Amino acid sequence: MNRTIFINRIIEPIVFANQLIEFVLDKHDLIEITLYGKILSADKKAMKGTYNTSFIRKLIFKNYNFKLDLTEYRKIQHVIEKYFCQDWGLIFKDNQKGLFSFKMNVFSIDCADQEDLNRLKELFGSFIKKAIIDNYEISEDEYIDPYYEN
Repeated sequence: MNRTIFINRIIEPIVFANQLIEFVLDKHDLIEITLYGKILSADKKAMKGTYNTSFIRKLIFKNYNFKLDLTEYRKIQHVIEKYFCQDWGLIFKDNQKGLFSFKMNVFSIDCADQEDLNRLKELFGSFIKKAIIDNYEISEDEYIDPYYEN
């Protein structure tokens, strides 16, 4: 069963992104963050060495991939958080990812099992209490990926 949490509106996008990333890094050693859109050249210099993006992806598609652990994230957090008000993605396992699009007003993050779902419900409940998001909805379907094992 696939579960996805959709968030209607993020009121505080920078606080939301920082807390969500730290929440995910608490359980996973390494995550990948993808920023979509233009990054200022001064910020590129400050984050040089942390992103691994091909020339074509930078030039044409304007996206940057960052593979980070918690210490690397905290080093560039003050620079990268400026870009959480635009489209960005998060991958913390091959089958778990999040996509946050402010242009299309779509925010979703995958849940692999019931434990992940319960942890994210608790986190998003605290986000509602702190007025970081307004509300969220959980979507479940019965699709089973034939290529996914366990």
